Amino acid sequence: MYGDCAAYGVEKLSFYLEELSGIDDILVKWKCYALEETKYRNGKALKKLTLVYKKMSLDESIEYMKPKLQHFVKHNFVARWQ
Repeated sequence: MYGDCAAYGVEKLSFYLEELSGIDDILVKWKCYALEETKYRNGKALKKLTLVYKKMSLDESIEYMKPKLQHFVKHNFVARWQ
């Protein structure tokens, strides 16, 4: 799979301590689509794809995005190839 290369894979993404110092104060605001449970009056609950606004620290957002980078690498490759 794309992004698995031992020399250049996603796991090689790292940050120096100097880069990460003081980032706890920085909040990243972003939005994404996620499955959310919606309850209706008749008691039924359905999961719908909705736009969700998120806010988290820069450190948390980096850790959240790392596993998603591998899928992005494949998507980017295919998009450029097409």
